[in-house]
Amino acid sequence: MDMTAHLNSETYKVIDRITGEEVPTRMFVKQVEKNGWEKAYVGLIADYIEAPGDVSCKVLAHFMRKKDRNNMVMGTHRSIADDLKVGLATVSRVIKKLVAKELLKKVRNGCYMVSPKMIGHGGYNSQMALMIMWSQ
Repeated sequence: MDMTAHLNSETYKVIDRITGEEVPTRMFVKQVEKNGWEKAYVGLIADYIEAPGDVSCKVLAHFMRKKDRNNMVMGTHRSIADDLKVGLATVSRVIKKLVAKELLKKVRNGCYMVSPKMIGHGGYNSQMALMIMWSQ
């Protein structure tokens, strides 16, 4: 496993500061520079798009892992399903829900852009550039 990018629900817990309750969470973490990290709470995103479950989180993590600096991800539904060893219907369902919630958009066949509202790389200027690309 690539230790610079992983999804492991056993690793992360959210702690309620009032009750002290520990809640496991599915978070995707990717090292992007020597001391830099990108994090996305894929469990919360999966719940938000109404596609809960570990397989949906696996598809979401794929988009986080494969995105380039411009938040672009290359891959057809079939290639993503084959890479993740999950059903084509699951990949299609998650992508459809991400598009409906405006967290992903199809740029062309086999190319998607992940919304900079969900995850992005770099500082303020990079985020602004991604927001402009997203709005076009």
